[in-house]
Amino acid sequence: MIGGWVTKDSNDKKPSKNKTMKIKKEGNDNEENNRTDIEEEKKYSKEFTKLYTELSQVEMGQVNGIEEEYENEIYRIDKKLYWIKTILYRFSSSN
Repeated sequence: MIGGWVTKDSNDKKPSKNKTMKIKKEGNDNEENNRTDIEEEKKYSKEFTKLYTELSQVEMGQVNGIEEEYENEIYRIDKKLYWIKTILYRFSSSN
């Protein structure tokens, strides 16, 4: 190593002092980025938990009026399916 530079013949592959300092500075940036990532992760984790809880409540029919609305919609669909089956049966039996 000559004057902080790695020569081709040298087996010593350590970076110069300037490069080491840059790595340390970048390390600080990475730590800040990691903190930002962790904060975002916490924020999204809270949002996910909130949405998951709401979805669970909807699936269990615990939200006001949702269960009745689903039951009414299912009844309407069943009624339509019944009439469609009846019409198809009558049409197929008449031919």
